[in-house]
Amino acid sequence: MKTREDIENLKMNWQKDPIWDIEDTEGFEEYKDELLAYKKECEKEWDKREKERKKHQAAFPIRNRWDSSQEGWDLIENGMELRDYFAAQALMGSLSGMNSESHITSDSIARKYAEEAYLLADAMLEEREK
Repeated sequence: MKTREDIENLKMNWQKDPIWDIEDTEGFEEYKDELLAYKKECEKEWDKREKERKKHQAAFPIRNRWDSSQEGWDLIENGMELRDYFAAQALMGSLSGMNSESHITSDSIARKYAEEAYLLADAMLEEREK
């Protein structure tokens, strides 16, 4: 019979490199349900983090490197976020229709253009996920 410490050590080791089905680990058969639930919980959290990471994905990464931590593997990126890049492109499109005599004459007009640019950027990010 395995101790609670044995089970927690198994979970910790699996999380560092989850390339096998933890619930099928030899010697831990009587803990299969607990280990399967743990695996599903970890995968759900990793999926959540991946979706969040994609929301803040760099448009022009400066550096990519993998960083191992106790929580698993995380991609570290630096540079302009894709959302900002999309917003900048949308803003350029909106402003390109202005003639040379048109001016943004107030803070409220500028904010309107900026808000619309980010609304378009968010819609483009959502569409990418489909």
